[in-house]
Amino acid sequence: MATTLLLATSCTGSSTETSPPVSPTTTAPTSPTPEPVTPLVDAAALDDCEPADAARGQTVAFAVGRSVWALDPRDGTVTCVFETEDPGPFAWGPLGDRLLVGGGEVLQLGAGELAVADGFAATFAWSKPTGKSLVYVQEGATRPTKLPLANDDPFELVDLPAGAYQALAYHPSGLAMALSLFDGAEPQIFLATNEGAREKRIVHGISATSFPSLAFTSEGGELFYLAEHKGGYVQIHRIDLEAGELVDGWRSAAPLNRAGGLFLAGGLTDPLAFTAATGGCSSSVAMLGFTDQARPALADVGGPTHALGFIDERRLLVGAGGCGAPLDLYAVSARDAQLLVTGAGAGASRAVGPSQAAAPLPEDLLGEIQEFG
Repeated sequence: MATTLLLATSCTGSSTETSPPVSPTTTAPTSPTPEPVTPLVDAAALDDCEPADAARGQTVAFAVGRSVWALDPRDGTVTCVFETEDPGPFAWGPLGDRLLVGGGEVLQLGAGELAVADGFAATFAWSKPTGKSLVYVQEGATRPTKLPLANDDPFELVDLPAGAYQALAYHPSGLAMALSLFDGAEPQIFLATNEGAREKRIVHGISATSFPSLAFTSEGGELFYLAEHKGGYVQIHRIDLEAGELVDGWRSAAPLNRAGGLFLAGGLTDPLAFTAATGGCSSSVAMLGFTDQARPALADVGGPTHALGFIDERRLLVGAGGCGAPLDLYAVSARDAQLLVTGAGAGASRAVGPSQAAAPLPEDLLGEIQEFG
């Protein structure tokens, strides 16, 4: 099993840091404060669900009771698309045509249940570019499982190293994956083919305790990841996969020491977002920024906030509330915040990913890869 170290990072040094922490309030403009306005949709006032297909412009999804709705944030039109007992992860595939809900159930527009990921746990990734497979970690498993949705025949990715998997991300070309795991000694990040073969370690974290989220840029040339560090802070890192270079980005000030749910709006110069915290769910803060800066996405909303994905290249969907209470959903940009939905049970971006072909990984990383996942 190969364990070649491609890149050394700031996470591979000692836990002693010489640079001061960067406060999220000093590295980016002030967060927009939403004005008290009428939402586009009051979830409590919606009619009974009659499932139908969603329109392409309905890029915001939310759950109310057993109903799943799609919303066009431009004009407020809504369509009920599914009924489900448990919204669960509430994660849409890259084409916005299928949804992962509770218990590992996959629902498809116009077709109902498509498949069920047996033993599903909360670490997963949709395959790209079309979402024809789901890669996930089963409860108690030491390697991920891949479920091709067309034949409903899951198989374990046995060539991958064993460990406690923390995050999975598909390369936008569909040819490869990035995976982070803890092997009992330290967190690590690997690249592998879409079948889990030819794995290559690119990061190991001597001063980090976890790499909780990974994301590729839309063209596939850069890998972003979040790191939780022993010094009690979180940091954004970026790897140029072609040049083999690491950029250490924004770093939080204590006590902001947990993070997850990393989203990229598109390419290297587009915004990114994630959710940071000082402890449990009630301390969650949706963060919006770039490699070298981040700030709370919403100010003065009176409770936890959560980054739920980008609606387009500049607007982030943010959930305010949650943690056992209803969510209010906002579309947030660097300049303003628009209240979209009040009283939702769950929310997610349903934006369709880039249509342009992504470049494959450089051949010196995993060799030439032909098969799609």
